[in-house]
Amino acid sequence: MQRRLEAQLAEIRLSHEIHGRFTKLSLDGAGIPAILDAVGSLAGGRAGLYSIDGFRVRSGAEDGDALPARLHLPAELLREHGPLEARLTAGRPARELDVVPVRAGTDLLGFLVVAAPGAGADDADSRLRALQHGSTVLALEMSKERAAAEVERRLRGDLVEELLAGGLDGPEAERLARQAERLGHRLPHRAWVLVLEPDDPASEAEMAARGRQDRIHGALTDLARRRLGAALTLTRSSSAVVLLSEEVAPDLGTAERLAEQLHAAAAPLLRPGTASMGIGNLAESVAELARSHHEARQALRLARRGGMRGKITSYRSLGAFRLLLEVQSPDALRRFVGEVLGPLLKYAESRETPLLETLEALAAARWVRRAAARDLGIHVNSMSYRLERIETISGVKLDDPEIRVAIAIALRARSMLGM
Repeated sequence: MQRRLEAQLAEIRLSHEIHGRFTKLSLDGAGIPAILDAVGSLAGGRAGLYSIDGFRVRSGAEDGDALPARLHLPAELLREHGPLEARLTAGRPARELDVVPVRAGTDLLGFLVVAAPGAGADDADSRLRALQHGSTVLALEMSKERAAAEVERRLRGDLVEELLAGGLDGPEAERLARQAERLGHRLPHRAWVLVLEPDDPASEAEMAARGRQDRIHGALTDLARRRLGAALTLTRSSSAVVLLSEEVAPDLGTAERLAEQLHAAAAPLLRPGTASMGIGNLAESVAELARSHHEARQALRLARRGGMRGKITSYRSLGAFRLLLEVQSPDALRRFVGEVLGPLLKYAESRETPLLETLEALAAARWVRRAAARDLGIHVNSMSYRLERIETISGVKLDDPEIRVAIAIALRARSMLGM
């Protein structure tokens, strides 16, 4: 009995010591990396924090890369009443890992993952208690971080939404500038507005999935902080907006290159979905940010109509085609398409020769027959025959510059209208 009492007392002391160590780290504000280092020290292996979809999001201060970048977690760990601990084999080289859910009540926040000790390691009780106490303190820290980040994100989101709503006068713009400074941002007076949007409903559902929006927001804000001069960001359930200062992107070419970096950071998080980015013209003042935002979304709209996916499209690059977006009446566009392409549309209903597709390839190839034939995978003689048929059916000459412009606009309008 005395031995059992001494063993129980030793367990209580061990639990108290471990709990006290973690509590002190939390009260001192040491942060999640320090807590992970303490878990690793007590448990005899490197520790990391993983998201609920299996990505490593935080590591200890040392050797964070010793753990896999991603884990495929068993479904039972994601359940509300799943196991308190599981052991997996993962990584290259393969190693055993202990996985403990990090929960705040019934809310699953992530997973504590610790490399299992080598063969012959003892003190399994100390390791188990370190994992249990560590997951509890991590849940507290993550809840605190999430609450603070949510408040800051909501304030910044409200600010950006107000900027994009438009109709600002001088005093309102000055008020928003002061509000931005209190949030740690200097409001750009001249800026590009970049918009990321999913390409289709399935991709939009991926972006709205639990945790996906937070991860996309984290990726964009991290890149903005490190490379884009702390550009303002706003992430919604179906889009993300970045305000890029002219100081960081003095011209459209630079803005497009930075947009590619933002797209590269966010796109992998949407897979298997895809997303595209639109860039509005440079806003010359705070009051013009709403106009630039509208242009960026219009660029995306026209690009999607043209079948583009996973691309960067600037409003300026649309050239004359952006005038189509200003036409308020779809019926007017349909009439124009009918006037220019009517005979070919009627021909396509009853014949198999793809004359409209041939015309689209020719316009895309800047009216160079050989290039268009190569894009279509046909001989240039076949291309010439098809063009003769097009001229005969439509009654126009394709070497007329005005006819070419009308056809190019009609083809783009047809794509926009889904005809």
